[in-house]
Amino acid sequence: MTDQTGAHLRALPSLAGQAPALDLAALPPDPVELFLNWLAQADASTIRSAKASQLAASPHVALTFWWQPLVRSVRVRGTVVQASRQESRADFAARSAAARQGVDADDWALWHGVPSWVEFWQGSEDRRHVRIVFVRDGATWHQEGA
Repeated sequence: MTDQTGAHLRALPSLAGQAPALDLAALPPDPVELFLNWLAQADASTIRSAKASQLAASPHVALTFWWQPLVRSVRVRGTVVQASRQESRADFAARSAAARQGVDADDWALWHGVPSWVEFWQGSEDRRHVRIVFVRDGATWHQEGA
């Protein structure tokens, strides 16, 4: 996946909106195909979508990366900003024809995540877990407690 796809996925709200019908008997045999279908449906939501309205009203985001086999995670908090029209148009043009189908380019918006807090967490069997926290202060980062 590209950085833009990752940013797009991270910006999606959880359990908000209207879930489309799901035909369990018609699922593709390949999970990648199903993921791409669902992503295309999400991408078809336009700049007037509930997600866009929510991000405009409250531009706060959080995401977590969890790697169970390594007992590690990374948590990120920050804000989002809507990209320029030029960047949004370029992002739209870079998408596949299938992803652009039925979507008006003028309604496409790209959002950038701007992290302000990042925690690296390393689990430990003795429960003395390690947390390394970075906080942004303007253009620079500093390690909390360092």
